[in-house]
Amino acid sequence: MSCPALAITMTRYCYDGDQVIAEYDGNGALVRKYVYGPGIDEPICMIDVADNNAIYYYHFDRLGSVVALSNYILLWIRHSFLTKGFKSGRGLGIR
Repeated sequence: MSCPALAITMTRYCYDGDQVIAEYDGNGALVRKYVYGPGIDEPICMIDVADNNAIYYYHFDRLGSVVALSNYILLWIRHSFLTKGFKSGRGLGIR
């Protein structure tokens, strides 16, 4: 019997209080940074260091829930969310 090899990816999260402000890969390299507004749980943008410092902006519905993520030319990256905070598997993941 042979077992397929599993690829394991480790991500470290850096917090400032309750907010994730950075992600590091298993080698300690910075992968993403997060910028927040003045309110609690109010992400403004994500900077993807691994993608040449690409900036992605969060978009909210009337209740303040994140419903989309776009880049600087307003290309929608993700717009399909499920209930209870789980995201669909399309596009770039929102953390």
